[in-house]
Amino acid sequence: MICTCPNCGYESTGETCTLCAQPWQSWELLFAPIPIEDLRQQVAVWVGQLPQPVTLEIAALRTGVRLRLHAPESVPVQPALEAFAAMTSHQMRWQRVELEVKPAPVLGLHSDAHVPVLALTGLDTDPLL
Repeated sequence: MICTCPNCGYESTGETCTLCAQPWQSWELLFAPIPIEDLRQQVAVWVGQLPQPVTLEIAALRTGVRLRLHAPESVPVQPALEAFAAMTSHQMRWQRVELEVKPAPVLGLHSDAHVPVLALTGLDTDPLL
């Protein structure tokens, strides 16, 4: 049976919400401001293979781009993180980070597509923007 959470609106099977009822894990990756060949296509394919539900957080820093992946503890994200490291010839590695998460209203983009259209458009565009 599929139930809708009264707190967040996420639909999950079972009596407890997959998003609200458990702690989340957070992983961080820092991109240096140097181009990596074919990264756009690789990231587009990788995003399509991520387990659900996950959230990607992107921040521009002076030293490059910070990408954070957040997922409930029950979601197995380690294989996807290892695949990303292999995809970039182990030049980039994810690190687990401990964040103090406080519920707060935020703005976000949501897509039902596994590979967002933004990741597939334009040859000279950044897949993370």
